[in-house]
Amino acid sequence: MAGDGTVTGIRIGNRCNSPPCGSMCRFDQHPRLDSALRSFGPRRCLAAWPRRGLLFATALLAVAPARAVERVLEIAVPAAAAPGVKMEVSIRASTDAGAGEQIGFLHAEYSIDSGRTWTGLCYEQKLGCTAMRRFSITTGAAGSKTLVRARVAFREGVAGDVDYDGAAVKWQDSWRLWRNPPARWAETLVTAQ
Repeated sequence: MAGDGTVTGIRIGNRCNSPPCGSMCRFDQHPRLDSALRSFGPRRCLAAWPRRGLLFATALLAVAPARAVERVLEIAVPAAAAPGVKMEVSIRASTDAGAGEQIGFLHAEYSIDSGRTWTGLCYEQKLGCTAMRRFSITTGAAGSKTLVRARVAFREGVAGDVDYDGAAVKWQDSWRLWRNPPARWAETLVTAQ
């Protein structure tokens, strides 16, 4: 350190070659630099901070969450309806996963007798990244429930065949039995008005 308080030495390894210290003392033991270096810890050099910063930034990127993929399956129906009237049903499926992922299968069915029998609405394949389907169905008898169920499998992407939660589709289990996921259900209570 020069007489005016500026650092004149150059660090070489763990030693300094500061002019007031011609003996090549250990850098962290230099009498004039020791107090200034305590804030950086022992044997720390300002030249090492850019390297540490790069390591910190790399570690931060490694633990930072990747962009979340959004896969959607929504069914919109009225909460209640009168018996024997037409009601509107809309089903929307989409994915933003990219890398070729698309809606591989979109199946939908409805029941006007609280789930005892089912009628198909659509059984479609390879629909791209977004699909919206609208249907008009007639409600059942008073006191029953009109049910709509839909299931979707997203395919041809990096993740393979997945449901809207991103989990692998279990073809012989949840897919075949219309379980959630990959299926969603919606109900309309049919009430006498």
